[in-house]
Amino acid sequence: MLEDVYKRFENDRFAYGLLNCEIVEISEGKASASLMVKRDHLNGVDLCQGGVIYSLADFSCAMAANSYGPVCVTLENNIIYKKSVKEGEIMIASSLVIERMKKILICECVITVNYEIRVIMKSKLLSVEQ
Repeated sequence: MLEDVYKRFENDRFAYGLLNCEIVEISEGKASASLMVKRDHLNGVDLCQGGVIYSLADFSCAMAANSYGPVCVTLENNIIYKKSVKEGEIMIASSLVIERMKKILICECVITVNYEIRVIMKSKLLSVEQ
């Protein structure tokens, strides 16, 4: 089953294709992904664009939530940017499903750079399959 989830996210044309997110791990209720910040990821003040960081966290949470099999989609997110990310830095997004109800899952993601927490995101996802 996890092979199918891995293939599903490897085919993500935005996160995996355009942004160059890399899948590090997918296991039941848990996932991680990485991204090396390149020039194309920078905003006008030469810091990593918040939307790129958000996308990495969302990608990681989606993999963790979808690891149970049914397709899950994001309902809402709350993200805290603790410190900026610069070109050349490698972000690691680690996500864990912390609550699993009938159709709703709650997932937490922590993005680190060199083991320093830069971002924390909490996501609520909806299972769209029974």
